[in-house]
Amino acid sequence: MLNPSSIQVDHWIVWPLNDGYLDLDLNMFVGTTPADLCRTLLEMGTKCVDGHKVRTQVQAYLIDTKEQLILIDTGRGSKGVSTVGLLEKSLLNTGHHPHQISHVLLTHFHPDHIGGLLNSAGAPAFPNATISIPAIEANYWLDPIEETLSTAMNRPCFAFARSMLEPYLSIGKVRCIEPGEEILSGITAVEAFGHTPGHTAFLAKDKILFWGDIIHIAALQFAHPDWYIVDDINGSQAAITRKRILTQVVDQNLIVAGAHLTHSGLGSVSRKSDVFAWTPFKIEGNFSIRICATPQENEDALAFRQRSFFDVRGIKDPYVWTFDHKDHSHFVLYKEAQIIGYAHIQYWPNHRTALRIIVIDEKEQRKGYGSYLLKYCEQTLKEEGIQVLQTEATPSAVKFYQHLGYSEMPFDDPDKHPSDERDVPMGKRL
Repeated sequence: MLNPSSIQVDHWIVWPLNDGYLDLDLNMFVGTTPADLCRTLLEMGTKCVDGHKVRTQVQAYLIDTKEQLILIDTGRGSKGVSTVGLLEKSLLNTGHHPHQISHVLLTHFHPDHIGGLLNSAGAPAFPNATISIPAIEANYWLDPIEETLSTAMNRPCFAFARSMLEPYLSIGKVRCIEPGEEILSGITAVEAFGHTPGHTAFLAKDKILFWGDIIHIAALQFAHPDWYIVDDINGSQAAITRKRILTQVVDQNLIVAGAHLTHSGLGSVSRKSDVFAWTPFKIEGNFSIRICATPQENEDALAFRQRSFFDVRGIKDPYVWTFDHKDHSHFVLYKEAQIIGYAHIQYWPNHRTALRIIVIDEKEQRKGYGSYLLKYCEQTLKEEGIQVLQTEATPSAVKFYQHLGYSEMPFDDPDKHPSDERDVPMGKRL
């Protein structure tokens, strides 16, 4: 069985759980302009989306202590934003189920951290968990007076926080915590105020810091920790906190687990003079499948499919634009830190989809990875309400698809792209 990427901290296992991505508007940054920021990002190899936005992933974390399953934050949830809501799928991919979670630790109450507390039916997603919340954070977001005093931008977050927490409060499953408190054996709350009044990080085993929203855009704020965004309730305090936490991480040689960092969100921080730098971990010994959600993941996937698919055909990839199109998803299979497989899915009307490309690295073929990747795509699409997955199989691939339950089916491409007459139109009802 292929397992998702994880790291071991002493005898604990830590999994990053991807919830999807958000496109942050660079107008959120205070004291600079989107044009200047885009130029800075391009110099660092990061492209802007829609001219003035940057894509950042939303990440939560699962800790298996062998005695308890602990969740750090819950993602944005599936309601209202189409690019997030993957946390449950990511959790299931670790071999665990929401009802097994014993504790949920919340860094703060912004929607992309608490939105997964409820499932699609509006019931507690983690019915057996105790929800630990920073007391100062609760005193702020659950206070109607603070709500009336808040800005128009922040005001909706008050009602959202209440709606997420009330089902747990009503059954006595909420616990308030304080900075410096050992919440669970081996996990201590760390004061990280500024982004929100009670923003809190969690230090586990004195080795890994789950720091929530200390950094929103890695390509900018490691090099410029004094840059803050309008979402910071107290921007100047957030900048001071960021510098303090970054210094602590470097001085204590801590592993970092961030909500909006690149790749798995796990890595290390280094410092040269007053400039900090982020190095994501190359997680070894595991497999993972991810839907491309960051510019770096897009670039890596593009390079892999050009090398493994289009170079073999002697052409340059004509479909780069699909990485920024809402009707296309790109699935990547990692072995350790290396891409070994890729699948391109196009969404069609009437609950249909097309498998445009599936390719496994030449050195890794005939090991079952293609079947694993395709089955994962099918499961994901089925959970999204997709009823049919279709493809055009080369003659040599027909048996592969038949083995997985595909049969001949008219392709009926709504875009009317030309087909290779040698290919066999096939499909499967999910």
